Amino acid sequence: VPARCPPRPSPRSSGARSSSDVGAHGRSACDMESRPRKGGTGVRAQQLIRQLRQVFSMDSRALALFRIGVGLFVMYDVCHRSSDSLYWYTSIGPHMFPKADTPHHSPVHQALFYRGSYAWQAALMVAQLLVAASFTLGIHARRMSVALWLLLTMEHGRMEYNMDGADKFLRHMVFWVIFLPCDLHYTCNPFGTKRRGARQQGSPPQHVLCFGTAGFSIQHAIVYFELVGRRCCAWMFPQLDAVYYMLASRFCVSKLGFHLSKFYGLCRVLTGFGMLAELVSPLFLLFSSPRGYWRLAGCLPLIGLHAGIFMTMRLFNFPVFSMLVTVPFLPSHLFVRVEVLLNAIGDTIVGPWSSRMPTYITVISPKSLSPRGSSNADLLSSAPPGLRVEGGLTQRIAMLMLVYSIYLAGADMSMWPKYDEGNIGEMIRVTQYWVMYSPSPPTTSYVHEFVGVLDNRGNSTLATDAQSAPMPARVIDVLNGIKTGRWSHLPIQSAQLSLKDPVFGIGKPWQTSLAYRSHRWEKFLNEQSKRGLRDEKVEKRLKQLGYFLCWFVGERSTFSLESISIRSYSVLTPKPQHAEAPPRLDFDLRVKCPIEFDWSD
Repeated sequence: VPARCPPRPSPRSSGARSSSDVGAHGRSACDMESRPRKGGTGVRAQQLIRQLRQVFSMDSRALALFRIGVGLFVMYDVCHRSSDSLYWYTSIGPHMFPKADTPHHSPVHQALFYRGSYAWQAALMVAQLLVAASFTLGIHARRMSVALWLLLTMEHGRMEYNMDGADKFLRHMVFWVIFLPCDLHYTCNPFGTKRRGARQQGSPPQHVLCFGTAGFSIQHAIVYFELVGRRCCAWMFPQLDAVYYMLASRFCVSKLGFHLSKFYGLCRVLTGFGMLAELVSPLFLLFSSPRGYWRLAGCLPLIGLHAGIFMTMRLFNFPVFSMLVTVPFLPSHLFVRVEVLLNAIGDTIVGPWSSRMPTYITVISPKSLSPRGSSNADLLSSAPPGLRVEGGLTQRIAMLMLVYSIYLAGADMSMWPKYDEGNIGEMIRVTQYWVMYSPSPPTTSYVHEFVGVLDNRGNSTLATDAQSAPMPARVIDVLNGIKTGRWSHLPIQSAQLSLKDPVFGIGKPWQTSLAYRSHRWEKFLNEQSKRGLRDEKVEKRLKQLGYFLCWFVGERSTFSLESISIRSYSVLTPKPQHAEAPPRLDFDLRVKCPIEFDWSD
């Protein structure tokens, strides 16, 4: 509800209120506020309810922008995963991992996360791309949000070994989008379907309040509060060296980040800023109203934090989506200022083209952003916008999920027992165990080599004379071929595989990530190196991967491999002002390539 009401219209005026002051049921929001409530709740209770409405309401235009951003982000992610390799997700025919290698043993999950063939995975990716495009345009946004969350859950459940924090963060926030009215603005509906929540008169309300908005806000805060809670002991006497060890290692670091690690004092300052932003910014976003500029005090530090991660590390999904999540928290006055600016230039740029635009595009000219008949002076006045209170069965479900999410987050932090052992949250994939950051930064990173040994019997040009002395193995860099796809241009080298030194060299730290096709390959191989071959599952997983690569190289190139050697080297991150130690070979797993392939496991 608005903080204060506009003056009553004078007798000389038309007597009609502005459309922005009309609530969801055609009554003025100020009339709804000034009218005494039934039941005698008391002044303090009314003030508390009014404050909660101020805190958990969101601008409907910010929700619409977030809908567009999420749709475009999912479309990019689908295209990136498809270009990486769909064989990550298959179980019929050629597949990277054993069929039984899955953490999901529930019948519901086994049916939901069924891998299947390459064609089945391609069909699911196309369906997800179409649903994301429809959600972006606002076509049946509520139904598309449900389908989008379901397809994301299926995608992540089919292969969890190459996931990062951005995937889980995306899935959780899209879950709360189901309960948000994100299609009140900026829709393009060429099929003529009725826009949800559209009214015959007036413009959509500028603010929305429901259990969905409360759940979205609290879920965003839970992510950061639980991370802070897991590191509270390490924060008592922080060393402020997390940024240094992150940038001085070899995991997903960029060239800019590596050069920045040479300034240890600056890295400590950035670490302190990041810790402060993760602690204070969620509080500003959780307890400030969208009708003031206080929410910018929570948005800007988080945007700056994740923009720094984006520039210093070879990661895209996590920092970009973390910045995108702050869009629904943008204050209304920011949109008002943008509307004033667009109104000032709208007649000269958009005006001549507005009459030629299709009628199914709901937002064409900048003037359509503001209430009908309003001017720049009206936009800058103190008249409060309308408030829409969502209800119905959907919001009752949102209320139950909000209570369960808070309970599950507290149970994961050992604040109270977990009575259901997390089975409900695990079944619907809304677990609240957030460990994207650790108290102590890792001091060891890993470098990998896939050494493909050429089969001399299948390559006549490489055959040697039987009477000549034994020659070193002729090898190719399989990881380089996976990344570039240019198998015919791969150089053939000679190497002694009995040595423990890297065959192709490890290069500089910022060049390590360049050896992988994507950060998913690097993330997956790093996780396997941490566990080592002592884990039988890791050994079986890497053997199946090598078996697949034997087939893949033969299909995509003219090479015939005798074996593939999967090597993992550990590199200690140097202390400040120290040189990096040489790499140490952790394991060398050699997989024999068969003549005929059998995919029955």
